[in-house]
Amino acid sequence: MNEHWSIDRKIPLVFLLAVVVQTATIVWWASGVEQRIRENTAEIRELRAKADAAECLKQDMAEVKNDIGWIKSWLEKYGR
Repeated sequence: MNEHWSIDRKIPLVFLLAVVVQTATIVWWASGVEQRIRENTAEIRELRAKADAAECLKQDMAEVKNDIGWIKSWLEKYGR
């Protein structure tokens, strides 16, 4: 009952070739996935930077609106 496992010469060469081709295909596919992950990571960083810049612009616009409101109220009070 204590038999060791071994490769038998009855395994067809086509089967071994198919396993090698499948393994190579998996490695090729995985390297493509890795590249896409790197590209997506770079795009995410870029989008976050743009979102931060947009948030700064939004805050600046709020300050400008506030300043315009102050100028309008000052002109109504002292101007014209």
